[in-house]
Amino acid sequence: MASGAVSESVTVAVSPEEAYAAVSDVRTVGTRSPETVAVTLRGASVPLAVGARFKGHNRNGRFRWSTLCTVTEAEPGRVFAYDVKSGGLAISNWRYEFAPAPDGSATRVTETWTDRRNPLMYVLSTIVTGVRDRPAHNRRTMRTTLDRLKTALEE
Repeated sequence: MASGAVSESVTVAVSPEEAYAAVSDVRTVGTRSPETVAVTLRGASVPLAVGARFKGHNRNGRFRWSTLCTVTEAEPGRVFAYDVKSGGLAISNWRYEFAPAPDGSATRVTETWTDRRNPLMYVLSTIVTGVRDRPAHNRRTMRTTLDRLKTALEE
């Protein structure tokens, strides 16, 4: 039932290291994301390393749910990624790649969501989140998140 991957990008006028620091500090996701309202670290400290876990608290209108996330890649200035589960079942992988402009004046941040839901989780997540077309929904929310990241980093 998994529906593949969705990606969006933005160019920000900061170094890859600065962009990475902002994205990998998951405690600040709630200031950018229209869906994730807060994150709780689970025995981890910032900066997060591979294996670190955190809980995402999410909202879509009247729908509210939490997920458990585990960092799968953490290379400062290059890539930050984590897997998302609920009830022990895979939901997705989120990946952020940071590519410097040739002249060093900016960084291209690419956010990719990969659907990892099995048929049961597809049905359950649709009921729990109120989102039927998760790829289209995530593309919209990713655009908002990246635009907010750009504004925050360039202020």
